[in-house]
Amino acid sequence: MWIRLSQANPAPIYQQIVDQVRAQVAGGAIKPGDAIPSIRQLAAELAVSVISVQRAYLELERDGVIVTRQGVGSFIALANQERERTRLRRRAGSLLADAAEAARQAGMKHREFLDEAARAFSERPPEGKHTAGGS
Repeated sequence: MWIRLSQANPAPIYQQIVDQVRAQVAGGAIKPGDAIPSIRQLAAELAVSVISVQRAYLELERDGVIVTRQGVGSFIALANQERERTRLRRRAGSLLADAAEAARQAGMKHREFLDEAARAFSERPPEGKHTAGGS
């Protein structure tokens, strides 16, 4: 599991963790049943508060993305890859609709918008605060 935190990202640390775990599950980088780092281990690797990682794990568990077994660890829940992929596609569609509306309001032409969207799609995200490898 690879987490890249960015100080330039306005989302709180816990949300960046949640979003990246979900994206990795949806993309198949993390498979159902895979173990993920403990809360303390991930906090140490990312150099962030244990509370931030704990909040992320609680949200992921509440949403059925991970399961935690007392004394054993946390794992990617079974059979949720397609659900996460669908959720992320819906979110992307919604964000694209918002971006299209903003482009229209800014007076952009259709081709300009498509060029900007293509450029954004092909660009890599900015380098983050820290990358943690695990599991």
